[in-house]
Amino acid sequence: MKKLILTLFVYLINLTNANANNNNFNQVCNALEQHQIYTNKNENFCLSPYIQLHGKNEYLRNNIAYYVEKNDNNKISKIYLVLNINQPKFKNNDIKTLINLSQSLTKKITDSELPIKFITAIKNKTNINENINDYNIEVKHDIWPTGRGYGTHFIIRPK
Repeated sequence: MKKLILTLFVYLINLTNANANNNNFNQVCNALEQHQIYTNKNENFCLSPYIQLHGKNEYLRNNIAYYVEKNDNNKISKIYLVLNINQPKFKNNDIKTLINLSQSLTKKITDSELPIKFITAIKNKTNINENINDYNIEVKHDIWPTGRGYGTHFIIRPK
């Protein structure tokens, strides 16, 4: 009987923790709604559609998307923005958009301001990876093999 009660108690604790993590997951997925970035969710990740930014309409325009991923333990493992620069001559306002969203996301997730060195890395297309509080924050750039554009990733990983 004690074993049954203990098993039931452990089950209820795990159920409560799963619900709390799921609510946190929903909050993180909705973290950029104030910027009109909405996500589609399933049980393991959420993602926004690519939002078209600047560029000439006859070409693939610059765009940005937001993602949140869970790991096998049902915990958030990665929160990130991806800016694709398809038309580099239209990049300036789109880089500002990435910086603004990165600052907002950092404040919401870590309760800290985004250090200036990350903003500088975004502007200068350099990589940086550092720990802030209980999070790892990274800026990563990928130059595409075509040489016509690049991607910038702003990533937050809970430790």
